[in-house]
Amino acid sequence: MGGELRAKQSSAEEASGGPAKSEKNPHAVFYRELSYEMVRNQNLRVMDPTAIAQCMEHGMPIVVFNYTKEGFIERAVRGELVGTLVSSDVIVHQ
Repeated sequence: MGGELRAKQSSAEEASGGPAKSEKNPHAVFYRELSYEMVRNQNLRVMDPTAIAQCMEHGMPIVVFNYTKEGFIERAVRGELVGTLVSSDVIVHQ
């Protein structure tokens, strides 16, 4: 990826419209990549809206991942995609 990255540790592996499937919401959807706009427009609870706006304004990608899974923090620091990438570079397929 290169450059700066905001890592959002979460008990949920996925960025979704609610808690992870394994926690409370069996209908939660896993997203490998999301745009900032998708997060804002769909009211996905990745992190607070002000933080999303700041990352969007400064072009800082966010990786949302499950920090409780063994090795995920180290993998995220190495640049591996271990959860959901939120950025302006995402191409939305509809």
